[in-house]
Amino acid sequence: MANSENAIFYPEMDGDVMPYYANLVAQLPAMAAKYGIDSAIYTALASYSAQMLEALNQAQATQQAAKASIATKNEVFAQAQAQMMRELTRLVSLPNFSETDAKILGIQRSKTALNLKMVKPVITSVTLRPDKVVLDWLKGTMDGVILSSAYDGITFTDLSTDLNSPSEDRRKNLTDKPETRYYRVRFLYKGEPVGWYSGVVKLLVEIY
Repeated sequence: MANSENAIFYPEMDGDVMPYYANLVAQLPAMAAKYGIDSAIYTALASYSAQMLEALNQAQATQQAAKASIATKNEVFAQAQAQMMRELTRLVSLPNFSETDAKILGIQRSKTALNLKMVKPVITSVTLRPDKVVLDWLKGTMDGVILSSAYDGITFTDLSTDLNSPSEDRRKNLTDKPETRYYRVRFLYKGEPVGWYSGVVKLLVEIY
């Protein structure tokens, strides 16, 4: 199969994620020996099924009453997607990975015209350093991303426009104590923001 991150389909809507993810968790064990899927990684991936369902149910039940539950749901979904995408990217890069298995897993779909309203970036990894926060993301066919951040997970402020991964935040803490920050990115295409925001990443930052 072609070694391309763009070949991996991942749903954009929460309601589509659950059956897609459940199918992956159900099918991957049969391919574990063939593709060398680490049992610890699979266990972590599988554990997200229950976490996502719980987070989604909580968010839907309390959407009007508690914005915090929506932030929690977004965080869990983002973590699940990032870890699953890392493993799927590894799988499709293997020389023996077949299109048949890609179809069974549900990660290969027929190519359609790019829908800029539906594109959604993925933050694949985060590195905390003494002087900055480093966020890696998948560029795909887009021009870049807008990085935004919030202290409460709700009120976001744009920090930078980045044409290549990674994005960096070098802001110092507001006080001399660790502080919570939330990050997300949105794609840029021909100079305009397009599509959905990525999942939100929550971090405890110490930059003094």
